[in-house]
Amino acid sequence: ALLDTYANLGDVLSTLRRLYADRLSVRNELDGRAEQLERDARESDYLQFVVDELSSLEVDEGEEATLAARRSEHLATEKVADDLVAAQQALSDDSFESRLSQCTRRLSNAAKAFSTGVEPIEAAIERIDRVLSEAMEARALVEDITGRLAFDQNELNSVETRLFAIRAASRKHGVEADDLPRILK
Repeated sequence: ALLDTYANLGDVLSTLRRLYADRLSVRNELDGRAEQLERDARESDYLQFVVDELSSLEVDEGEEATLAARRSEHLATEKVADDLVAAQQALSDDSFESRLSQCTRRLSNAAKAFSTGVEPIEAAIERIDRVLSEAMEARALVEDITGRLAFDQNELNSVETRLFAIRAASRKHGVEADDLPRILK
């Protein structure tokens, strides 16, 4: 400072200090704008990602409710199918028919031992034969409905995959599933 005073550089020094302060101010403003530009670029990338994600998802209004209903139907059908298969297996149990047939044979043998008074035994045999016949018809009906009941595990998986993807996007963006298409607009 003593030399600056001796060389009479006070005005030059003031100008230099002001120019340096201006340079720092411009530099800080430039750094701030560069940071803002970087934030804007990240935001733009994120928004483009969201647009691409939602565009590829192609959610229709009301689709989430439709898929949820289809999923419920599939799960109910799966439960019914399990019950029908269990009923079919119970009716197809060889020991069931075998025991009834064995009972009929034994009653027939018992009826042969008597010459009179066999009407109650014959009535029992007739009823057991009807039960056996009805059981066979019931088994055929259960087999038929089981065959017609179309439970498709792949369809259920497809519905669940789509439904869960829509619900995940809905949670991610903090909106109802029906509002997802509106986000793109």
